[in-house]
Amino acid sequence: MNFTALVILLEIDNILAAMLQKKIDQFDIQFKYDKATIEAEFNKAADFITQRQKLFYVQRKFEQLF
Repeated sequence: MNFTALVILLEIDNILAAMLQKKIDQFDIQFKYDKATIEAEFNKAADFITQRQKLFYVQRKFEQLF
């Protein structure tokens, strides 16, 4: 029963994704990447990881073991 529900949800997702892709193609929407924005986002993520490692010292040691 759960598997059937999962398959139905995946099928709905595929249908909606196809419709969205058609809208994107119809309006000729393009996603452009700004180098400064990507660098800022990367630095934000790197700072978060660094701060997390400092705050959660014990968890970091367990992560390094595994």
